[in-house]
Amino acid sequence: MSVHARPVSSLTRIAPYANLWGTAEACLPQRFASMACSRCTEECPVDTLSITPDGFSVGPACVDCGRCAAVCPTRALSLGNYRLEMPEPSPGAIAIECRKVPIPVTGPNAVRVPCAGALSTAQLLALANASNGRGVEVIDRSWCSTCSAGGSVHPAEGRMTEANDLLAQMGVPPEGRISFTSLYLPAGLSPKTIPDRESSTSVSRRDFLRRLVGEVARATDSTTPETLGTPEPVDGHARVVPAERLAILSELRVTGIGTGRHLPAALFHEISIADECRGHKLCATACPVSALRIRDDDSGTGIDFHPALCIGCGACERICPEHALTLRPAGEAPQAATPLALTRHTTLACFACGMPVIAPDANDDQEDEPLCPGCRKSRDLGRSLFSGFFPSIDDNNTIHSGGHR
Repeated sequence: MSVHARPVSSLTRIAPYANLWGTAEACLPQRFASMACSRCTEECPVDTLSITPDGFSVGPACVDCGRCAAVCPTRALSLGNYRLEMPEPSPGAIAIECRKVPIPVTGPNAVRVPCAGALSTAQLLALANASNGRGVEVIDRSWCSTCSAGGSVHPAEGRMTEANDLLAQMGVPPEGRISFTSLYLPAGLSPKTIPDRESSTSVSRRDFLRRLVGEVARATDSTTPETLGTPEPVDGHARVVPAERLAILSELRVTGIGTGRHLPAALFHEISIADECRGHKLCATACPVSALRIRDDDSGTGIDFHPALCIGCGACERICPEHALTLRPAGEAPQAATPLALTRHTTLACFACGMPVIAPDANDDQEDEPLCPGCRKSRDLGRSLFSGFFPSIDDNNTIHSGGHR
């Protein structure tokens, strides 16, 4: 079976009382039963998001913080009223502010987000690149510990640590990375809920009137869609694009321009194939992100490996019937971002059915005639069923009865 990767084409609103949108087609555990990804549900600060056999489920307790979407490796989740906007050039560091903070306090050039936890690692790297070495400051107003979207640990801390580790490996000095800046505000100024984008943005009178007309039009339109984008038919051959991973690699390439630095090896995995490989290609068909791909050309048939796509899930290693495939974290050496040829086998026609089959090696224990796995299994089954009806000859040329009368 040939496979291909397909990015998210549409999102559907998960519940009418939440501004969270999602698609099961891009969700790893919903598409592939062997995948155990639960990053979104673990990140939810109010424990109201779950993944069910019917898709995503979110309860009324959802606070529209966007933390679940920020950790999704395939961007199967999205916060409907949030789009990161790059700031205007300024002499200082880029400031990140929560929408709960009043606009007059933050200033017009601050990047306002629903919650600092809504920033993905790739977005933090993009902001660091946009700062041109001035750095990014996540403003801590001391509200997170009591906010329903926060907690005892700052909601952005995990992804900040990941982004800073990557920036350090790319040679970015501390002043060009991401840091916390504590600027206390009285808790009484904090609203109970996260304001939406429109109510938290300062607009001109003309923009206000334009938005008002738009809201009236939407209110009178009973056919307002609950789906963003154009849904595509279910395709069992399609694999999920690891969008967040690719965005991280893209931002790090921008970071490394002119420095001669390679992408951090810690982001990559390596695959090795032992001689026991029989070319079943199950590893390629099991890969959820199409990092392993079947390649047929004039030189034969085999598997190509795309390191930039590999998420290290181990599905390929688990499914190999000969245990010939080994997946491991990459070493310290620079890793290739281009496809690598893992295996190449010449093919012959199956002696029984004529289907293409891997040609046996010179030291292979298989019989002279090539057989596809299906025909070989059938023949072995037949031998086990009927071997007792026929005599056999041992190494001393002694005839033994099959054991049946």
